[in-house]
Amino acid sequence: MVERVGAAGGEEVEPVLVDTRAGGSLKDSKAFGFDAGPAGRAAGLSRP
Repeated sequence: MVERVGAAGGEEVEPVLVDTRAGGSLKDSKAFGFDAGPAGRAAGLSRP
């Protein structure tokens, strides 16, 4: 919270990380056929 309010750079970094985890994991999980979030993404990356 402090970084987001205090630093403009942090404000850009936080949403990117969140979007990567939330949106990216959802897209990856759908591509791999997993309905899980971070767990599904990790499983997809771990498995060939």
